[in-house]
Formats: sequence, structure tokens, C-alpha cells
Amino acid sequence: MDLDREELKKLLKTKGVRTLEDCNAFMRDISKDVVGTLLEGELTGHLGYEKHDQKAKAAENAQNGFTPKTVKSKYGEIELDVPRDRKAEFEPQVIKKRQKDISGSPC
Repeated sequence: MDLDREELKKLLKTKGVRTLEDCNAFMRDISKDVVGTLLEGELTGHLGYEKHDQKAKAAENAQNGFTPKTVKSKYGEIELDVPRDRKAEFEPQVIKKRQKDISGSPC
């Protein structure tokens, strides 16, 4: 993925990133958002419909909130909200159940 340096500079300035500590905090936030989006996408694929879709009313299984989870990353600990389904059949692949360390992953 190519990143426009000027856009990156604007983003970092907007977010107040000035030090390596700020950078780590920013990367933790970005990682949390990316992983959360990936997990929600996995659940959507598992259920076969988007969140708040009308198909949910007729389906046997549906999204059923989130479970909090803390994982270690190369940027520090990240608090995630892992989506869950009513039948507890959803097996996330991005971060597997009971996985506590994602420091070797790209996020």
C-alpha cells in the first residue's frame, strides 16, 4: 500500500503524534480499529448478512454483542471488543480464541 507522505504528515499532526511514545499510542489505536473491523467482517461472513440487516430477523443465529479481550502487540497492550454470535459458533481467525499475543502479526 502506498501512503502519501503529505497526508501522513497531516494525520500525525492532527493526532498530535510528536514522539515515539505518541507513535506507539497512535499505532495501538490504529491496530485496535483495524483488528476490530476485521473481526466484525469475519462475523458478518459467518452469519451471512450485515449487522442490522433485515435478514437477521429471520436467521437462526445473530450477532450477540461483544466480549472484551486484551492482547499483547508490538505497540503494547490492546483492548479489543470481539464480536460474538448467539449460538457461540463463531470462531475468529484474525485473532483466535484464547490467543493473547499478536506481536508477530503485521497489525
